[in-house]
Amino acid sequence: MFKYLIIFFIVVLSLIYFGNYLDYKNNKMSSKEYDRRVRLFFALVIIIFAIIVWLRKR
Repeated sequence: MFKYLIIFFIVVLSLIYFGNYLDYKNNKMSSKEYDRRVRLFFALVIIIFAIIVWLRKR
């Protein structure tokens, strides 16, 4: 069950990143907005992996 949760998070996060990239390439957002979203994305990834590690240790 836990393995499927991790796979689900990876798929969802990759779709979010890919959607932001497509918006940037289609000029629907500026490079400043794209950089902000990418930083937010990486912060979200770090938080999720910290929670996963914390749950595994419990």
